[in-house]
Amino acid sequence: MPSVIDDTGYNGLGGPAANYLKAKPSTRFATRQLAFFTVTIADVHLNYATANSTYSKAIRAVQQNAEIYAVGLPAANDFVVVVAQDTANDGDNTDDGLNSMADTLSQATGGTVTAVHLAGDALVANLMAYSDESQLNSTESYNGI
Repeated sequence: MPSVIDDTGYNGLGGPAANYLKAKPSTRFATRQLAFFTVTIADVHLNYATANSTYSKAIRAVQQNAEIYAVGLPAANDFVVVVAQDTANDGDNTDDGLNSMADTLSQATGGTVTAVHLAGDALVANLMAYSDESQLNSTESYNGI
C-alpha cells in the first residue's frame, strides 16, 4: 500500500502527519505506569542484607503503601524504589498516622522519600510527574511533583 505521509492532498493542505515517528518520555511500555522514589535513611547501606535490617524495614514500609516493581541496592544513605504509580499512596483522610508512604517510612525507619524521574542518565527530583508526560516540551521545565 502506498504511503500518504507528506502527500499534499487534493486541496494542497497536506496529508496526515507522521505522528507514529514521535517519541516522548514514558514508563508505559507494556507495563503499568511506574513511579520512582529515592528513599533516604541514615546508614541504610550498612548490613542491609541482615534480617530485619533498616533496609528491610524500609521496603516493608513502602509495601504498605505501594505495589513494588523494583528496589535498588542501597549506596551511602539512599536507595531507589520503583512502584506502580496508581498504587503509590500519597495520603488519605485516615487518622491512623500511617496515611502515606512518607509517614510510614518516617515512623518505621526515620527515613524520607522523594519522587524522582528519569532525566538523561540520572534520576532527578522536581520534574513533572509521568502522568503528565503528554505535556512534555523540551524547551520547558516542570516543577511540583
